[in-house]
Amino acid sequence: MALAVPWAVRQALPAAIVAELETHFSAIGDFTVLAFDYSPIELIRRKQAGLATAPFQATVQWPGSAEYQAYVYGRREGQTTKQGIPLHGIILADVVALHESPLRVYESVGGASGSLSADLGGKAVTFSSVEALVTLARKFEAAEAGLGPRPIPALGSDNAGAGSSLVYNGGTGNAALPATAWTVGPKKILHIRVDFSDLVGEPKSGSTIYTAAYIKNLADTQVAPFYAASSYGQTSLTTTVTAEVFRLPSTAASYATAGNNTQLHTDARTAATAAGYVISSYDRVVVVFSSLASITGSQITYGGLANVGGPNVWVNGEYD
Repeated sequence: MALAVPWAVRQALPAAIVAELETHFSAIGDFTVLAFDYSPIELIRRKQAGLATAPFQATVQWPGSAEYQAYVYGRREGQTTKQGIPLHGIILADVVALHESPLRVYESVGGASGSLSADLGGKAVTFSSVEALVTLARKFEAAEAGLGPRPIPALGSDNAGAGSSLVYNGGTGNAALPATAWTVGPKKILHIRVDFSDLVGEPKSGSTIYTAAYIKNLADTQVAPFYAASSYGQTSLTTTVTAEVFRLPSTAASYATAGNNTQLHTDARTAATAAGYVISSYDRVVVVFSSLASITGSQITYGGLANVGGPNVWVNGEYD
């Protein structure tokens, strides 16, 4: 980021040169942290193929954009999944260098002085002093410090006119939720079973078929007791499994070769919603499908994938 070409310099460059440079972005979008669970054999294969083996990966996406892998530093190294927050940084090809601050301070041009301006989620905000700018930045950082995907409602109406879409508390003052609300208490889990036109039938692994009864039994007799015990009774899970197997609109090969986990999950949610499931009433949503790892060129080769601090889970043919 420090080496990015300054705005004033970019303005003087030919368009053909600017087209080869990094692209700045500032928007309200989603910061997603993913945890990958690879089998030992798959880890060896990925290393031999020169593929990524890191257990964690961050992505960013905002309305109208592609989903970019994000490289982070500072406070964002420990940040969990957050939806609808101000993001800015630079795009280099198909990856993003993400700034740790919610605010992008405008570069001064020609020694201009006076009011201090910055960009917050794509909107210009003017400050009377550096102290006022820092105060607002710290408010947004504090609002994003919780464990769950939604910013803690810790901002009031004094957000320097940034717009109602950025007032995490609707302008009604500080009513911060406990930081642990995302992880403790009763949690409702929905398992959506899906198939594809080129990979038909109930999800399975070898001779084991992941029927609704199989998943429900494993979740109730093994998964739920594990969470209850390891949380010392502070967390409980109630599991619902779709009786139906929903056919997704794209082929298994198309999801797999594009590595499009987000679209796969979105399509599964859409199918379940159309069948009458109220997705918003569940705390976590698990999509279960037969393994896509054997598809030629597949990028979906994990056993399991999940948001860190978010609601989404993917089970790639390994529900055990």
